[in-house]
Amino acid sequence: MQKDPLSICIGPIKSGKNARIGAKQRDTSWVTIGEGALVGAGSVVTCDIPPYTIAIGVPAKVVKKIECDANGVIF
Repeated sequence: MQKDPLSICIGPIKSGKNARIGAKQRDTSWVTIGEGALVGAGSVVTCDIPPYTIAIGVPAKVVKKIECDANGVIF
């Protein structure tokens, strides 16, 4: 997780399949970013982000649930 100089990881995190994390985003210890979740650039993740949601802000808050069909296609 430390390969990107624009992201800061304070502790271990768990990222689900197809999760997207924006630049200059910060994670605190022991958080989980759910499958298919989107975390906005500059956000500070202080708690778990549920699957298929969009989270932004300082601290990051879920602002929208992502709707997808049975095949996982977002619409």
